[in-house]
Amino acid sequence: MLYIFHGSDTNKVADRTNATVAALREKQPDAGLYVFEGEVEEVGALDELVNAQGMFVAKHIVVLKGVCEKKESREHILERLPQFATAEHAFVLSEGAVHAAHKKVFAEHAFKIEEYSKPKQDRGFDPFGVTASLKARKRRDLWEAYLRARQSGESPEALAGLMHWAVKDMLGKPRMYAQHYDAARLRELSRELIERYHDAHRGVYELDTALERWTLTI
Repeated sequence: MLYIFHGSDTNKVADRTNATVAALREKQPDAGLYVFEGEVEEVGALDELVNAQGMFVAKHIVVLKGVCEKKESREHILERLPQFATAEHAFVLSEGAVHAAHKKVFAEHAFKIEEYSKPKQDRGFDPFGVTASLKARKRRDLWEAYLRARQSGESPEALAGLMHWAVKDMLGKPRMYAQHYDAARLRELSRELIERYHDAHRGVYELDTALERWTLTI
């Protein structure tokens, strides 16, 4: 049986994950609890848990946290969703924001799926100083602001949109930012952000890594 909790509101996702695991353990106090976080390196161990069955095998509760962030581990998980769904054991998948295509696949196999997203904000709103650093062309400040935003739970997709909004804003006011950028460079920045977004969603690379590196090239 497969439970999936995901979304940009990572605090609510974590709360629902923990509450579900607690409820499952209360119903099955003898169940073994196994937690995988980040990249799933022990695929063999995971497969053993999926396939464990029999009269003398206790039910398992398997928690998978953030295992779909990296492409390689995400592929392992997506391949095994049908097995998670039909297994006698409980599998709880806890993720941040996920691509729309993956949401669809999740929904096809989950016994329960819930999404918790932060309210959408105006892309001009920036509590971490990302746009200010970008507009001032301060590479290190932008890099540090990007890392702070990610650590606070902002998704790479949201930050890509925020930075592209800032570039478009500068393109609309070229004289105001002429001391830092000329129009040609601003057009390049816009193109680079769009390319990184689309290449990442085609699986060329991870958007988070690509954007972090990009902040040091402005």
